[in-house]
Amino acid sequence: IVTVTTFAVRDPIKGRAGATHEIKQIGGILPGGTEGLVVRGVPSFVVGTEYVVFLPGRSSLGFSSPVGLSQGQYAIHDSPGGKHVLERAVPTVAPAADPVATPSARPAARLIALDEFKRSARARATARE
Repeated sequence: IVTVTTFAVRDPIKGRAGATHEIKQIGGILPGGTEGLVVRGVPSFVVGTEYVVFLPGRSSLGFSSPVGLSQGQYAIHDSPGGKHVLERAVPTVAPAADPVATPSARPAARLIALDEFKRSARARATARE
């Protein structure tokens, strides 16, 4: 079971893209909505919602999930001050006496202006080249 999602591309942060871009991910719900395969961490997308999505190249089988799975997907929110994304801090792992580390308290998330988010992403992408 796979899910194919087609995005309308509005503003590529890095690289070139056509007017649309299609990704194929493992998992999904079969037509009829009663059976499917849910793979933990693989993000889903809501039709009509705008996203910033960080994607690697396609695999040899044509798969391309966001980088870090759901960590590479940011929904765009309309607010009185314009468009924003929810910037999620990645949870850290705290050292523990037990050899298996436990997650620390969840870091705070904040709304960041979409333009600022894209500027930051472009700067990071350029710095890695």
